[in-house]
Amino acid sequence: MGANTDSKIWYLARNGKRHGPISELEMNKLVEMGHLKAQDLVWRPGFQEWQSSSTVFFPTKFSQTKISTTEPSKI
Repeated sequence: MGANTDSKIWYLARNGKRHGPISELEMNKLVEMGHLKAQDLVWRPGFQEWQSSSTVFFPTKFSQTKISTTEPSKI
């Protein structure tokens, strides 16, 4: 495998278990089908360390989510 091919290989850590290698195509399918969880960790060659899948694949979705600290109004 050359460097170009290696960079398209992913690894996934979920519930303390590592899975992979996973091809770029397979990883994209996991994302598209909603099987990748926000708390999953992902790694591929070029990454310094494991990263949250939410920051790699959904950076705007999770960064824009705001948690309300006020109680909901009673109806």
